[in-house]
Parts: sequence; C-alpha cells; structure tokens
Amino acid sequence: MRLFGMLLAAGMVTLLALALLVTVLTAQPTPPSSEGIGDPAVVQAALTMQAHLSGPRATLYGRDFPQAVIAYWNALCHGCTEMQSGSLQCVMFVLGAYALAGQPLPIWGNAIDFWTLYQRRPGWTEVPAGRGIPLPGDVLVWQGGAFGHVAVVTSIVPPTSTQDGSVTVAQANAPGNRFPGSALPGNWYTMPLRPDLSFVTWAGYRVLGFLHQKISLSDGAGELPPGLSLTMPYVQLAWDEAVAAGIPPGYFVRQINQESGFAPGAVSPAGAEGIAQFMPATAARLGVNPLDPASALHGAAQLMASLVQQYHQDYARALAAYNAGSGAVARCMQVQPTTWLGCLPAETQQYVENILQ
Repeated sequence: MRLFGMLLAAGMVTLLALALLVTVLTAQPTPPSSEGIGDPAVVQAALTMQAHLSGPRATLYGRDFPQAVIAYWNALCHGCTEMQSGSLQCVMFVLGAYALAGQPLPIWGNAIDFWTLYQRRPGWTEVPAGRGIPLPGDVLVWQGGAFGHVAVVTSIVPPTSTQDGSVTVAQANAPGNRFPGSALPGNWYTMPLRPDLSFVTWAGYRVLGFLHQKISLSDGAGELPPGLSLTMPYVQLAWDEAVAAGIPPGYFVRQINQESGFAPGAVSPAGAEGIAQFMPATAARLGVNPLDPASALHGAAQLMASLVQQYHQDYARALAAYNAGSGAVARCMQVQPTTWLGCLPAETQQYVENILQ
C-alpha cells in the first residue's frame, strides 16, 4: 500500500495522457448493487483494470493489461517499481483508473497523503467516515500501515437504520474477498457499511472517508446535511427514494430538510402540506398523499427526476421549478437567460443556494 513520496501535478502529463488514453473500455462484469449515480466512467475504468489483475494482493498483470494505462504510468514515473507487475501499488491503480476514464488526477503522493492533499482542493469534496455514503467512482482513503491505502469505489448498498450496507472497491496491493485465497483476477473487496456510516475493514486499518470529484449531478450527492443521519425518521426513506429515482440522494435529503425539516405533518402559510410540501392540487395531479411520508417522498423524488430531465440535467433549475413552479422559471429564463435565478423570488434563490451549497 506504498507509493513514492513525491507530489506531482498531473497537469504536466495531462496532454500526453489524453493522447494515450484511446483504449475503448471493454465491458466487464460489475459487482451487484452498483448505483446509477456517481462517475460511471471511472468505475468502468477501474473494473477494466481490476479484471486484468491477479495474485493474493492483486499486484500481478500480464500483456493483456490496458496498454494506455501502462503508457500513462510510464509518463509519470518511467519504469518505476510502483507500476511493475508483482509490485503494483494502490495509488498507481487509482491514478490509472482516473486517467483511463479521461480524468487524470491533479495531485498525489503516498496513499495517506490524499486525505490532506484534497481537503480543500477546488472541485473536490472530502467526506469523513460517518458523514456520508460514497458514490461509485469516489476514492476511498484508509489510514494504516506505513503509507495508508486508496481504492476506487465501484458499488454501494446503503445501510438501513437496523442493517449494515456495504461498499465494494477495485484496487491493487490489498487483499480482496471475491475469491478468498485465489489467484483469479478481479479480486475486488467488499466491506460492511454500518448504519452510523462507519466502515468495517482490515485489522490495523481505518477508513478515513472518501474523496468526491464535483462533476455534473454528483456534486454533494453522497453527503448528508449537518445534523442529519440515516438513523433519523424518514431520512433513510428519502435517501432510498432518491437513489431509486436516479437523483443525487444528498441533494434530495437537503431538499426535504429545507422543505419541512422532515416533519410529516408540516403545513405552510400558503397551504403546502406534508414532509415534501406539496400543494393539494399538485399532490392530486401526481396521485400523492402529501400527509403520508412514504407516498410524499416517493412522489417528490419522482417529480425531481422528471424536472431534472426536463431541464437537461440542470439541477438548479429543477429545484427552482419545484419551489416556484415551472412557469416562473420559464418566464425568468426568457427575461434573463443567463441570470435567470436572480429573477425569481428571494425565497427561491435562497432555497436553491441552501440545497446546492
């Protein structure tokens, strides 16, 4: 789980990497329960690489290993020990997966260094263990041994308030559990994720948390708002409904918290009802019982998924439409196409900002 101590900026090799990474990702079997959000390109790249690794600690590879990744590694540290078959390191695996996905990482060092290097890095979110659920494509960071460990999350099963979930990673230079005691390739590692969002992992190691690249709808998607946990009433249900609808669950939990504070009997001065604050006419049109939390959360998640599609993946506009109505958003888009949010009521502006912060 060791890598060279030097820190390098990927900008020096980005152009070379993009020229080299022309390999088409071949379809690989994906571990079950992979969620439909996150960064599928990084997941597919990691699984492509993992399928060509073997050995008890997944450090061996042969001539069939993706040549674009080897070329990228050579551009970083020509022929260094850390990239060689038999001594492949975890950081080289993570670097290779992101590069193969066309997203070379901006900076790196020993595995444990990732936690400090990405703490305040623009475009990235660092979520400590216990504060959120990673998404496929995130980088999981461990403390332990001399150098720590890093791996790419490939799938998750969220826990419930009474039952463990799980997180599966693709990696190098660490024991897996798909084929215990076997040299077969694709030996990924699955660990329990407890209801308090702590990880159960190898003796002597501790998962510090995960690094999430802020791209597209994944921004903030795996992070719970401060003060909330999946053990609280209806938070788990909101999370699950968001995942099922294919929208970022962190955003959706924040949205419901903004709407009602997760109070199922909330009623606004304007007449909006329930945990998701549906107006009676809207609830009737959607076939939702606004005062039944299960019905309301399902309806709200499905409505948000529809709005996200309507606004071509622009989550801010989808939120504004949920709060102020699609007609108001359309009028503001026509009057102020580039500054449309500033045209909407202050309440809606604050609503969008609070959820997407």
